Amino acid sequence: MAFIAGLLSLLLPKTRGTVLPKTIEDAENFGRNRNPPVAEVVLQVVETGL
Repeated sequence: MAFIAGLLSLLLPKTRGTVLPKTIEDAENFGRNRNPPVAEVVLQVVETGL
């Protein structure tokens, strides 16, 4: 039963495509090395002849 649950966990959205931890140390560090996504904002100044 646990084996089936483990396989089904690979289909969950948060774990799909992610290498799951193999040791307790890996599990403790899981997600710590990820860099949060950075949004780049570009501003353009347009001068009008007013």
